[in-house]
Amino acid sequence: MVIRLALELETRLVSVERISTYTDLIKNEKSIQKESNNIKELLMNGWPKEKRISFRQVSLRYRKNSPIVLDSVSFDVKGGEKFAIIGRTGAGKSSITYALFRLVEICSGSIFIDNIDIQSIPLKILRSKLSIIPQDPVIFQRSVRKNLDPMLKNKDQQLIQVLKQVNLYLKILSFEKGLDEVINEDKFSTGEKQLLCLARALLH
Repeated sequence: MVIRLALELETRLVSVERISTYTDLIKNEKSIQKESNNIKELLMNGWPKEKRISFRQVSLRYRKNSPIVLDSVSFDVKGGEKFAIIGRTGAGKSSITYALFRLVEICSGSIFIDNIDIQSIPLKILRSKLSIIPQDPVIFQRSVRKNLDPMLKNKDQQLIQVLKQVNLYLKILSFEKGLDEVINEDKFSTGEKQLLCLARALLH
């Protein structure tokens, strides 16, 4: 009984700590947005164009005084280049993604996209320019259209174009209602689900 209560207490304390961390991130984001007026013109001109990612001596820890999970990491990835990060469990592979999306703020170093420090980019804009395709693809029990474009911002022609790019167009064409067919995971193989997620990423 005492052990169970102790575990529940620890879980709740961690929850409070995380809420406090995210509250601080919101405050920091507001201050960054005030300082980012000088990049509005850059964003209007289609940033990022080259899509080059650079990590410069990046270090990251998940909480203050916790162990470093990324230690002075540096690398460059050119737009369109295939780049693999390999390593054992806990080596920091996922942490690189967290740092790029600013899900966790780095404690030192810099990350650049097309020579622009991502710390100067408002979070909403930064994340709208990035896409991720999960290892375990997620299919929503909605229409093909809403799976590809949840906010319904794109026209049919754009949806068809990305479906052709990922070689899924004929599959969708075979459905009775086409783009408006309500789908679930049973209608796709694992590979097809990944392709659908890729099409979703290409739209955003």
